[in-house]
Amino acid sequence: MEKALAIREIPDFVISTIQKGSSAYLLVGDSFIGKRDIVDLVLRSLEKMDYLIVSETAPPMGELYRNQTVNSIMDKLSEKQASRDKNEIISEFDEFVKNNRRKIAVAVYGMEKLTIESKNLLLYMCRAGRGRNMVFIGTYSTDSSEDYDRFINFITSEDYINILKVEKPGTDDVIFLTKKMGYKLPENFVKEIARITNFNMDNFRYALRYYRDLGLINEKNEINEVSFRYFPVPPTTEIYYDRMLKELTPVQRTLMQIMAMAGGELKLEDLAKLMGRSKSALLDIVRPLEASGMIRFTGGSVRYDNEKVKQMIARSMSESDREYVIQKMIETDFFRSLNEAQRIHILRQGGKIDEMMRIIDATGEKLVEQFSSIDEAIEDLEYVFNEIKNSPSMYVLCHAYYRKGELERALECYRKVQVDNLPVILDVSSILISKGQYRDAEKILDEVSGKLQDEKSEVSVIYKRSSILYRRGEYDEARKLLNDVLARSRALGMKDIEAGSLNLLGGIDMAEYRYDDALKKYSEALGINRSMGNYSEIARNLNNISLIDVYTGKYDQAISTLKELIEHTYTTGDLISRLYAIYNLSEIYYVIGHQEYAEGYIPLMLRILDVTGERRAAYHIHRFLGLYYTGLLDFKMARKYTEMAAEEGANEEQSSMARIFASIISDLEDGGSSIKEEEIEKNVYRDDYASIFYIAVSYHFYLKGDSERALKYMEKAEQAAYHMNIPYEIINTAFHRALMYLFTDNVDGFKEYFRRMPKPPTNLEYYDACYSIFENIYSGNYDRIVSSRYRIIEEDHLSGSLKAMLPVLLNSFALYRFAGRDEDLRHIISVTPEPFVEPLKKLTHYTQTQ
Repeated sequence: MEKALAIREIPDFVISTIQKGSSAYLLVGDSFIGKRDIVDLVLRSLEKMDYLIVSETAPPMGELYRNQTVNSIMDKLSEKQASRDKNEIISEFDEFVKNNRRKIAVAVYGMEKLTIESKNLLLYMCRAGRGRNMVFIGTYSTDSSEDYDRFINFITSEDYINILKVEKPGTDDVIFLTKKMGYKLPENFVKEIARITNFNMDNFRYALRYYRDLGLINEKNEINEVSFRYFPVPPTTEIYYDRMLKELTPVQRTLMQIMAMAGGELKLEDLAKLMGRSKSALLDIVRPLEASGMIRFTGGSVRYDNEKVKQMIARSMSESDREYVIQKMIETDFFRSLNEAQRIHILRQGGKIDEMMRIIDATGEKLVEQFSSIDEAIEDLEYVFNEIKNSPSMYVLCHAYYRKGELERALECYRKVQVDNLPVILDVSSILISKGQYRDAEKILDEVSGKLQDEKSEVSVIYKRSSILYRRGEYDEARKLLNDVLARSRALGMKDIEAGSLNLLGGIDMAEYRYDDALKKYSEALGINRSMGNYSEIARNLNNISLIDVYTGKYDQAISTLKELIEHTYTTGDLISRLYAIYNLSEIYYVIGHQEYAEGYIPLMLRILDVTGERRAAYHIHRFLGLYYTGLLDFKMARKYTEMAAEEGANEEQSSMARIFASIISDLEDGGSSIKEEEIEKNVYRDDYASIFYIAVSYHFYLKGDSERALKYMEKAEQAAYHMNIPYEIINTAFHRALMYLFTDNVDGFKEYFRRMPKPPTNLEYYDACYSIFENIYSGNYDRIVSSRYRIIEEDHLSGSLKAMLPVLLNSFALYRFAGRDEDLRHIISVTPEPFVEPLKKLTHYTQTQ
């Protein structure tokens, strides 16, 4: 939920909605407008309500190590310090919230400074903490519009997060905040200071501190009415802080410089090691700096209280200052305890290219995974390789581009490096495979095959070859290689290759409709990926398993699996997997007749699609929405989405199917379109919409008066359904084929077909209900049609989607056709939207009887 609020309105809103069950808030707006002040006020109120307060500020220059901010939050929640990876954070937090009985409020200031992974973990914690006595509050400055737009679009899909757009403070807001800070100042004085500082709350606080230093504001936070008439205008903050920096002692300056070079906040014990002092001696240095407002000591960590001070310290450092601080840091046990990426990040501050290169040479492409984010890895590596040209180790930067998904950039980089070690070959082949350039991928795999030094390398290359065969649809050859890779990877302990092989083998089984075999392989791959904490592959496995559940009619199980998959995406930020899962959920609910649930997912699905721009998903989603809105008789929306799908098809088969769908819908809307049989027959339609497509074509020809072709394409629809062996498609086609026999007055054909129709229960409500009506027609029991519970008694019978109304529609047709009573059908036609009236009359052979 998004809401624009004035600063003074926010505390009451947050507290009142927490009491009603809300648990997540993000305050967004420009820098220095009072977001932090307002959150501090909220936290003080929550503290009075017996909440344990845990707060963390994102490092102003970005996180020094992976998930630094979230790790610090976990330190405070668990009351123990540890260095946790992503999986350990998730596991520990899940265990914590399961056993937690206290009310806890977690505040994170400056979320715009966090890496994507840290943001994703915090969103996961928000979601996992709902209903478990936990409240999360964050601030986000909107200065970087691109990052802001992406993040806000991302989280607006989460309806439990209150996004509070903080309006620029006015006079009343500044007066409100001043009082809440404990000041007792005349309003005209506050108004004048707000005007002088241009309502910048950072500068406003600085001005108040300046007046306290001058003695104009006394220790009771009051001011004499006479003295403020002649108060001086504060000097610029630069002049004020410059004077303070000049007054620092040498040891204070060294501490401030170390913190600036480290890039973020430091734990007290780590800073003590860097300074070569005991913690108590360090606190003697920290206290006066904190009193001056330059740094803050909270939660066992020391950080800058003001970004401007940090920037001034960094700018004021001479080359010798930088060299001294870096050398001092390098010589400590603390520096040696850091991983390679952290050491490179610090060495960069001192421009120590040679030392950075030694680490890159020794660590190779594994270095990329150690950075707090891929962007940070790219930034530090580009710094090195802009200075050192033509180094073979530049392939590490290429690998960072590859890991970020910038495939063209990675490929161009690799071509410049011309290194042929195995990691490079595997990256380049993967890029070429993703681009569909299979021959080029095979060529470079051939070139490296004779140079492999061990069996693991050989298995990795064969695995890549098998993935090429799989993508080409050469399943027999792919299966042979994959079975070999599977056996050898198990023997060698190559878990990632083992899981990948099982996934591809499951894909072959799926393509050949062996769903039980596919399920076994996907489930085994899922177990391996869970043991490794490989969340992106877990998402892939869960999605595949849910499709099998759908194809085999296990809808409840599929829904459960997809919801688990969605939860997993909150640990990875994998929007693509979340998009497909939400799309599949919406489609399943539509299939089984729960339109209200299907509809609930559509806005979220479209929002995530807009954020990701995923073209392949766009085709499937827009095609589904075309069908969905046709069911609601909203032909304008249906045509819009099918026309979009026609532009997004990955091949001619997909585009042709969407174009023909659009023509059929257009004909229903205005009667001005027609399709030719040769246009349909020029493609072989094989995907999971093939039977629905042929059903639509069948009805189109029937409405055009061509019963022969209508029956022909209904038979094709049934063949497609049985070829795919998907229960829903078989059942849905059976319903429409039976109906088409009745519409074409072929009652004998209907009776013969009814004897082999699938019998309830089928888990499809509309079909099971309609089956009993078909049974009455088959047996000639027209009295039961007259007394059917699907007679129109109230207007409520005509609410919902076309699919939900099918039993009522079928019974009204049977009542008219076989019992000679038209009242129900006449009523349906009278309330049907105009574009569908004539098609409905044609389908039912309805003529007015009164």
